[in-house]
Amino acid sequence: MRKENSVPSKNRKGRYGRVFPTVDRSLLMLFALNTGTAVAMESVNALFPLYVQSLGASILEVGLLLSAAGLFSTALMSPSGWMSDRFGRKPTLLLSVALAIFPPLLYTIATDWHHLIPWAMIFAGSFAVFIPARMVYIADQTDSDGRAKMYGYMNLAWPIGSLLGPMAAGLLAEAKGFHYPFYFAAAVSLLSMVPALLLVEKKVSKPWRAFSEERGESNTRFPREAMCLLLLLTVYQLLVAAGIGTTYSLLSIYLSEILMADNLHIGLFFSLVGVSIFGSQLFGAWASSRLSLKKTMGLCLATVPPLSVACTLAPSYEWFTVTYMALYGAYSMTWPASVTILMSLVDRTRWGLATGIRQTGVRLGFTIGPTLGGLLWETYGCKTPFYASAALITLSIPFLIALREG
Repeated sequence: MRKENSVPSKNRKGRYGRVFPTVDRSLLMLFALNTGTAVAMESVNALFPLYVQSLGASILEVGLLLSAAGLFSTALMSPSGWMSDRFGRKPTLLLSVALAIFPPLLYTIATDWHHLIPWAMIFAGSFAVFIPARMVYIADQTDSDGRAKMYGYMNLAWPIGSLLGPMAAGLLAEAKGFHYPFYFAAAVSLLSMVPALLLVEKKVSKPWRAFSEERGESNTRFPREAMCLLLLLTVYQLLVAAGIGTTYSLLSIYLSEILMADNLHIGLFFSLVGVSIFGSQLFGAWASSRLSLKKTMGLCLATVPPLSVACTLAPSYEWFTVTYMALYGAYSMTWPASVTILMSLVDRTRWGLATGIRQTGVRLGFTIGPTLGGLLWETYGCKTPFYASAALITLSIPFLIALREG
């Protein structure tokens, strides 16, 4: 036998191949954890605005509560990214799961919408702790060539959660009342501890501090060019998230009050949006491996503003559902490319902190969006949040054009 045949070829499409780079138990456990997190989050988020409204809040007050939770989540993003670099991805992910278990249970004992504020902040904070560690964990396990594709495959956990969570919430709320989706979310978060405990962390070759000192760089500073590009990406993400958040946080109220949908159909709506994400992640992973990352993001994002305006013209629940599925699917196609660009901008030892900075922009956008949407709805009518969404996403495009791939 020739010697070279005894060494696995790097380009051979064998058991895992180039399509699924370094697929192992840890990535499968992360996928299971991500799915559980998505199910828990979406089973709460689908009907939460209606629950807040049932406790006496106006539409503007619903937006303010969601923005307060988003602001707390925003404040945690960068520290969470730093924590994943400093203390490890697995401990950070375990902390995120622990923080998600109790707030839904405490929602059920609230007698006034103000009582929900601290628990909503902690629940949103658990997501802020989860996201940076999750993104960097995937990057740790993949090489640069297969990273965008792997993000696309791993992102399939979100549509699975978006399919199962809202449907379960709608069925439980319709049959048993608003409290039962919260019990369900807490149980799913508790079960998610199992895959989190089974994660095996891949060690970075050099400690974070030692790496920085060896290169004569500050432990907390990025090179100026990388920092400028990271700032462009963060502003872009802020505007896009604000545009999506302006409408997304109020969709259940729009469906209930404008399109006269019941809880079951509201849950079905969010589940169908999850189906659109499923398809878009597969297409986004494919497109990112064949087109430039910026071109993939630009082509997908350009379709969102006209679809947002089209939502205001939808005459029925069915038409609105199809239109919003297309909108959210196009938006979610940008996720794999966006994260892959981020990872190309900075050194591996700073991925956690860089991800936290980017996610600060995302969460700040989702903080601004609900307040802006609620204010526009109460002041100018229920369709104006969709127009504002289209305008904000259009404003993000110049920042995307200015961004250079690392």
